[in-house]
Amino acid sequence: TASNVNGKVSFNNDRLLIEANKANIKDISASKVIVDLNGLIAVGVGSGLVEVDSIGPLKTILEYIEEDPINVKEVGFDRKNANGLVDSKVVIKFPLKQEVTSDEFDVTVKATIKDAQLPNIVSGLPITGGPFDFSYSDGEILISGDGQLANRAINFKWDQNINTDTANLTADITVDSGLRKAFGVDLE
Repeated sequence: TASNVNGKVSFNNDRLLIEANKANIKDISASKVIVDLNGLIAVGVGSGLVEVDSIGPLKTILEYIEEDPINVKEVGFDRKNANGLVDSKVVIKFPLKQEVTSDEFDVTVKATIKDAQLPNIVSGLPITGGPFDFSYSDGEILISGDGQLANRAINFKWDQNINTDTANLTADITVDSGLRKAFGVDLE
């Protein structure tokens, strides 16, 4: 539910267009919101488009994507203790018909996460820092960038496919004895 909305609404023939330059969704501040419902009169042939440019806490973004239509219930890190500031562009496309399943929503997210803290992403250790690039499309979450893994410099790419329930982390990092111990590799 949006609040503090500043914008305009127009209806022409069978198209409803809502455009706002300000809105709040939970504690997320949107600077651009477009809701375009085209083909409202003809049954089963219309399309919907929602675009939102916003800034808000990573924790809230992660809570929001748990809900329909995205339905990302699990991520490969401790989402409840994740922190950071997300600057994002979200685009949602869907058919206009009486019964729309979550599979029929095309959701794309492109974002930047600043001052990030991603707890327990690998072997119980956090990745922090940023800015990190974040994207979501076709069930694939991707986070990448330069940061810190347990206070050690890291360049990483983390991706999770929610359709196959798989996650991968690839990284460039110098591994010292403390990290080897955390990873369960004892070379001494």
